[in-house]
Amino acid sequence: MMYKAILFDVGDTLIRYTPASAELYQARLHEIGITITDKDARRMEQTVELCTAEQIYREIHGAPRMDDAEFQQMMDTAVLSDSAVCCVTEEQKKRFSDTWSLMRQEKVVAEGVFPLLEQLKKSYRLGIISNYRASLAEYLEEVGLRPYFETIIISEIVGYEKPDVRIFNAALQEMDLQPEECLYVGDHPFDVLGAKDAGMDAAWLKTHIESMPEYIKQKPDYVLTDLNALPEILHGT
Repeated sequence: MMYKAILFDVGDTLIRYTPASAELYQARLHEIGITITDKDARRMEQTVELCTAEQIYREIHGAPRMDDAEFQQMMDTAVLSDSAVCCVTEEQKKRFSDTWSLMRQEKVVAEGVFPLLEQLKKSYRLGIISNYRASLAEYLEEVGLRPYFETIIISEIVGYEKPDVRIFNAALQEMDLQPEECLYVGDHPFDVLGAKDAGMDAAWLKTHIESMPEYIKQKPDYVLTDLNALPEILHGT
């Protein structure tokens, strides 16, 4: 299949967050006297990611929506329930909750993204579909990514979030394309779920989640461990 357009997720695909969430979980636990290994921290990061995704999936299918405090508590519970953490006191739990101020990250453009986009733009129309605040457009302009993309669809602006197919359809309508003419690239299981439900092919950037949750039946058409391997995949289509 020769695609006409390549559409991208942003967070953990085109941009990275530093420090990584795994490092922040280590730092937060250190604040309450608990030391964990880097491997433990990466496992926690994946657990939290999948835990939050499952809750969002439940909400999409009718479960009551959690408020921010409940969502934060759910993530903390996932961390403190990890096998690397034991015998946590009530006082430690309270102190751990207070360490959320440490969860501050900077956004940086992922390595190799600019040359990759330069290469892709010669053969494909490019777009973005992202679950993000409206300020994303300003950020993309600031870091020099905005000129590469014909279409930028942001959840806070359109009112739909991935994996809702309507956010994918918004991009298709704006670009006047059919789903089968597009490849969607993202790191989250919801990227695969939403893109496939919308009729697009999906390339899953498998960097921090080991496998698809069982409740997601759709499978990616391609699996990447490095975004810069995308041209090789496209060359073979």
